[in-house]
Amino acid sequence: LDLGPEHSPIFRPVRIAMEMKNTSKSTLSLAAAVAAAFTLAPTAQADTVVLTSSTQLNLAGRDVLAAVNFYDADRRVPIVYHVPVGSIQGTSFSNFDLGATQPFSVAEGTLSMTAPSGNEGREFNQAAFPGAILTGTFGGPAADATQAEFLAGAGWFTISDIPMTFDFGAEWANTDVEVQLLAGGVWNKGPTHRGELTASVGGDVKGSIVELGTADLLTFQTTTDANGDLLIDWDFSGGTLASRDIMFMGAIVTVVPDPTSFPLTITNNGVNLVFEWESQPGMFYVLWASTDLEADFSTWDSVNVPGSVENNGVFEIAHTAPLNMHTIERPMDDSTRFYRVQEFPLPPVTVFLETFDGIDPGWTTGFDASDTLMNTAWQMGDPAGAPATGPTAANSAPNCYGTNLTTNYGISSNTWLRSPAIDLTTATGATVTFQQWLDMDEFDNMDRGTLRVLDASGLPGTVTELGVVQADITGFLNGWAEFSADLPAAALGQSIVLEFGFVSDGDDIFDASGWYFDDVVLTTPAP
Repeated sequence: LDLGPEHSPIFRPVRIAMEMKNTSKSTLSLAAAVAAAFTLAPTAQADTVVLTSSTQLNLAGRDVLAAVNFYDADRRVPIVYHVPVGSIQGTSFSNFDLGATQPFSVAEGTLSMTAPSGNEGREFNQAAFPGAILTGTFGGPAADATQAEFLAGAGWFTISDIPMTFDFGAEWANTDVEVQLLAGGVWNKGPTHRGELTASVGGDVKGSIVELGTADLLTFQTTTDANGDLLIDWDFSGGTLASRDIMFMGAIVTVVPDPTSFPLTITNNGVNLVFEWESQPGMFYVLWASTDLEADFSTWDSVNVPGSVENNGVFEIAHTAPLNMHTIERPMDDSTRFYRVQEFPLPPVTVFLETFDGIDPGWTTGFDASDTLMNTAWQMGDPAGAPATGPTAANSAPNCYGTNLTTNYGISSNTWLRSPAIDLTTATGATVTFQQWLDMDEFDNMDRGTLRVLDASGLPGTVTELGVVQADITGFLNGWAEFSADLPAAALGQSIVLEFGFVSDGDDIFDASGWYFDDVVLTTPAP
C-alpha cells in the first residue's frame, strides 16, 4: 500500500493457500475489480463463436495484459466504421493504426507483428453486417461516437501467414493466459475468396477462424514462455483463388485467474484506510499486514479491524456477504505496508449432541415384528464387564449405547434404537458423526447394523424412511473409531429421527459382542 494520496495497487490474495500475487500493473480500475465476477472461459481450449455482444469477452475482474484493436485512420472517411475503441468491461483498449510504425505498445509490454505481404486491402462494411456488435466507449470525433458498438472496425485483409509476438516481460514468465482473437467480417466475398486463419502456439494448434462474413471470436488458453513472451502463429489457408483473404481485427490476452484468489481494494480516505473484498456466507476472514512483502508469512501481523473477534492473537472478521467493507486508522509512520486477506470456513453448527452421560436422553428402542425372540436389546450404560470382545469403557465415560451391554448379542434379532426428533427444517446440509465399536459376524453380512433417517412427523405410528446413511455396518474394530457421513438430501428441510438398526441371523456358532456407539453429533453448515 502506497501511503500517499492515491489508491493502492490491486492485490489478489488467496482464500486458503496463503499466497499473494501483486498485480499492481493491472489495467483494471479498482471499482471494476471489486464488481467483477471471477469466472474462467467457457472452455479451456479452442472455442470459436460469432461475436455478437461485448458480454462474450472475458475481461472484467481479470489482469488484462493486452487488449488490441486494429483500425485504419486513413479509411475513417467515408467509412466511419474504422474507429478507435475506448474501454469495454472497464478495460482500456490499445488502438493500432495499421499505418503506424511497429512494434505497437500494449498495456503490458509490446506487440510485434511481421507486416503481411501481398495485395491487402482495408475495409469493413459493418452496415451490411449489423449483427456483429460490441458495446464499448469510444473517443474521437462525434461521427465515430455513433459507431460505439463496433470493436474492430478495421483490421486488414491478408493472404499470408502472420507471426504475432507479445513481449510481456520476465514478470509474466510461465504465466497461464487466455487468448481471445477476433477475425472475419468480410461481408462481400464468396466461398472462393474465403480464407482461414489457424492459430498455433509452439506448434500446438489452438483453433481456426474461417471467413464467413461474420466477426468471429476464437478463445483458447496457453502459457507464456520463460521470457514472458507469447508467440502466436497465424497460418493462412482456405479459398481457391490467389485473392482469398480474411480480416484480422483484434486480440485480447488476459491472465487466467487463480480460482482460489479474490480481489482486495484499499482506499486512502484521509486519516483512514478503507478495505473491501468479496465475501461469502459460511466464511470468516483475517486481515494481515507487513512492511515487507517477501517476509515469511508467519511474521505478518493480524490487523485489529473494528468488530473483529480476537482468537489467540488473531483477529477474526465475520462475513457480510457479498461484500465486506472495513475502515481502520491509517498508520501514522511513513512505512510502506502490504495487506492480504485470508478466507476460512466457519466451523459447522452443532444442532444435536448426545454423550449418554446425563439425564434420560429420550432415545427409544423396539423390535421388528419378525423378532420373536427379543434376545438382543439396545441398552444404555457403562460397558465395563462386557464380553471379552466388547469395550471395557465408553468412548466418553461413563455411558454408551450397545447391543446387550454385558452379554453377546442373540440370534435371529431385528431391533432398533431411535433418537429424539432433530430439527433440520432450515438446514442446507447435515453431517452425523459418532464413535463406534464393532464386533459382528460378517459372513455374508447376515449380522449387520444399518443407520437410516426417518421422518419424525409420523412417529411413533407411521415409519417413513427419508434415506439410508449407511447399510451393512459389520465386521470388527479393535477399539473405538469415528464414523461420519452426510445425511441424504431428503432429510434436509425436515424434522428427522436417526435410527440405528441391528439384525442377526439364526447361526449361533459365532458369538460376538455386537455394536456399541457413543458421542453422537449432528452438524449443519455455518450460515
